[in-house]
Amino acid sequence: MKIKRFFAALAACAVAAVSLTAVSFTGVSAAETQLTYTGPSTDAFSVNEDGKTLRLNIYNDLLEAPQAPVLDINNKGSFSGKISVSFIISGLNGAVNKNDDGTDGDAYKAELLGAVGTSQYWGSSAGGRNTVTNTPVTIAGNGMYTVDFNIAQASDTITCLVLSTNINAYNYAASGKPADTGISIKINRITVNDSATGGVQPNNNGNNLLGQNTTGGVLAGQTSGGGNVDSTNTGDKGIAVAVIGLAVCGVAAVIARKKK
Repeated sequence: MKIKRFFAALAACAVAAVSLTAVSFTGVSAAETQLTYTGPSTDAFSVNEDGKTLRLNIYNDLLEAPQAPVLDINNKGSFSGKISVSFIISGLNGAVNKNDDGTDGDAYKAELLGAVGTSQYWGSSAGGRNTVTNTPVTIAGNGMYTVDFNIAQASDTITCLVLSTNINAYNYAASGKPADTGISIKINRITVNDSATGGVQPNNNGNNLLGQNTTGGVLAGQTSGGGNVDSTNTGDKGIAVAVIGLAVCGVAAVIARKKK
């Protein structure tokens, strides 16, 4: 009978450990947080400082009148690793700019400009103003693309974030106005990818909650109604689960002895 009680206790430990592991992995280990995009605002689709190449402002309160600030994401939260922006572009004719003589110019490209804390990138020509390097993505035509903004040091604020392209608006409209080009740039998804946080992000009230992101979006692998979250990159959390499991085993063993 003692042997049966012993194995019953082990079985109880196994069940408890598995249950605790499942709970611990849910919402704790996700390395990606999705940011809610509320745009585009009226002045989001505009041109760069050169007055001719297209860009989409995602968060930019530095715009001068008559343009209104573009605040299409919550710029407060926990930002580290990198910010990734997936976008869909349509209305393009080919994949290169045209020179004045009709010959092919530069291939279309897009990159993220702006500042996240001390991490700043304003384009390859900005030189010493840049504290990080972001790699442009080549736009081969209409379709979906993803660009990244690298964050060297964690920050709680996005000061500016702009999806910038080298697409010449005058190749599509004599006015040079973005609205006249027939080109559309739509944000598909914005995420913060940071394996160091383990899925623990401050909520909008600043409280640390497991599995809750910063702006009301959903975690990777999780639908808005719940569901499964990526359970990779658990790190030391797996050890913690094992310790808790052993503690539960100890309780089960004591219960088994009391029933003898």
